[in-house]
Amino acid sequence: PTAQQALNRIPPIVQAQIIFTAIQGTQFVTGVQLGGGWEAVNSGFADPPQSTEQILHPEKYASREAPITVDLPADLAKRMGSGWSTVMSDTMGEHQTAIWLGSGTVAAATDASAGWGGDRITYLSGPSGSWAIAWHTVWDTKADAAEFEVTAKTAVEKAGGPGQVLPGEGGTTRWVVIGSDDAALQKVANVLGLAG
Repeated sequence: PTAQQALNRIPPIVQAQIIFTAIQGTQFVTGVQLGGGWEAVNSGFADPPQSTEQILHPEKYASREAPITVDLPADLAKRMGSGWSTVMSDTMGEHQTAIWLGSGTVAAATDASAGWGGDRITYLSGPSGSWAIAWHTVWDTKADAAEFEVTAKTAVEKAGGPGQVLPGEGGTTRWVVIGSDDAALQKVANVLGLAG
């Protein structure tokens, strides 16, 4: 009970990371061990999973389905104008995408994240406290992208600023853009060449 009380005090996104390591990580290693013995587990240290997708879907690790490399413009902050800078840029991955889609709940939105292929997200800081988020996602199929879009629209409404989910090239890409206000949202959408 004491451990559970401590876990309950941790923000849901951090809880989900702890639980993911403990549960999905253990399930993944158990599957590797059952399929090839301890030698396979030892080999896994030399060739670890490349993404949380491979942990959640061990068959993608077995087939070495690599995440799709997704880029954002290197000069995005410069293109935003004077006073804008990149605070951070990272990959969310399938696991964190599911957490975000579920608004922090551990088990929510796994179907909408299951077709994840790759992503890149950046957080930009601007003048007078303005900010913007640009998230470029790529999905395995057009249906996966459409499913993400529907679920992401609900999550965007809870994001703390105006935002949009916009289609990208090829039907398998979706962009999520969020701003501190309408001006920041419009600026980042325009700079990325998205209809906003």
